Amino acid sequence: RVHGDLFALMKQALVILALVQLVLLCRSSWASFDPLEATVADVQAALASGTSCRDIIKAFLARIEALSSATNSLVTVLADEALAAAAALDMAPPTAGAPLACVPLVIKTNYNVFGAPTTAGFAALAGETSLVDAPVVAALKAAGAVVIATANMPDGAINGLNTVSSLLGQTFNAYAPALTPYGSSGGSAVAASMSFGVAALGTDTDGSIQNPSSAASLYGLRGTQGLVPTAGVFPLSSFSDVAGPMTRCVADLAVIYEQMVNASLASQGSQNYVAALNVSALEGARFGTMALLLSNISSPLQLESYATVVAAYNSAVANMSAAGAAVLSEIDVTPLLQTFYGLVTNASDAATLCGFVDFRYSANRFLADLGGSVLSIAEILASGGFINSSYDFLAAADATSGSPWDLEACAQYAGLKAAAADAFTSFMDAHQLDAFVFVAENQSPPPLPAMPPPYGWYGMQLFSAFTGLPALALPIGTANGAPI
Repeated sequence: RVHGDLFALMKQALVILALVQLVLLCRSSWASFDPLEATVADVQAALASGTSCRDIIKAFLARIEALSSATNSLVTVLADEALAAAAALDMAPPTAGAPLACVPLVIKTNYNVFGAPTTAGFAALAGETSLVDAPVVAALKAAGAVVIATANMPDGAINGLNTVSSLLGQTFNAYAPALTPYGSSGGSAVAASMSFGVAALGTDTDGSIQNPSSAASLYGLRGTQGLVPTAGVFPLSSFSDVAGPMTRCVADLAVIYEQMVNASLASQGSQNYVAALNVSALEGARFGTMALLLSNISSPLQLESYATVVAAYNSAVANMSAAGAAVLSEIDVTPLLQTFYGLVTNASDAATLCGFVDFRYSANRFLADLGGSVLSIAEILASGGFINSSYDFLAAADATSGSPWDLEACAQYAGLKAAAADAFTSFMDAHQLDAFVFVAENQSPPPLPAMPPPYGWYGMQLFSAFTGLPALALPIGTANGAPI
């Protein structure tokens, strides 16, 4: 009997030892996957090598838990939902070649994401949990992506110079915490730069993907107006809003954007972006420059930053030329700029009136569709759950009435935008240009709170925002310790 009891104890010990080893093996599996700078290809390689999706998501969640408080960039961490989605992918993996299988994404908090509050930065909307995904989020999930968190943004996306909200407060630039991360997609940009996901989604009305990407060393795409559906995204301007990806490499941008594009538009010319990737693509390409505009902007208070930006721009242009592109600085862009800024000036009054009416009308419809307890801009104002700096805009919008589609100012604004797009495309056709190259901003990101910006600061986001033409932000270096 003594021998029998000893044998039983030995069996129990071996079982316990085996379980301990299994736990350690499982832990080492997720602990061995490094989310830092991980790409779509890295996730696919890990899956192919036998790492489970659940372990990959655990690795990202561990990074979020350890580091997210330092940047204050995440509104809602969807840990349970992300792990459940990962487990489902492990149990019934998507068909071979699913382009975003197990790729964790951070989504700006103005997108409807099932199970997360759609806050648009407002404290008043903290309890407005979405019961559906925005169509673009649903498309990404259908491609295998896992939504891991939502990201901070300024209230209503109204502030493009900084990301500070009544909901979460100040988001900090991961590279230089004393400098602005820009807005309104600053939370998404910081989350992507911190590798809280493989990539993030932002929105852009007037530079809100371009500028935060610039300050976070990301590739950010404000695509052609209307190519990606914006249904299910809290609106700022139905005339200018764009949804787009923010990534740490071009290949990830291509594969994610390809899933975001409205499939019904494919027959009208949208590309297979992944297939179009080509390391020799610059050979024979023709670019115009906006060096004239840059050289005419001085910044006495930030001369060192300005000079660094100019040097980085010139270096980037030289690299493009070395890769086979023709960067044609000799083409005089003065007539184009005169036409463009004349149209912008003429549109100013119409844009202001149309903007207030459009925001109130579109935001109220969005909130009604969301079906929560807050159903209008008026109710946000009444709740007090908004940042003080947004009050004037919100109150002016709430004081309007009617629909933007019945307003002459909106028709005028849309017509002037179309004229600006035509001016650009006609000029590019005449000179056989594929694109223009210009700096996103002429200085480093300003110090917080960045309102107002330093004397002489200038961003070039209007070229895309006022025309609806696409713009792609590319990292070119650093200034004052922050990316540009």
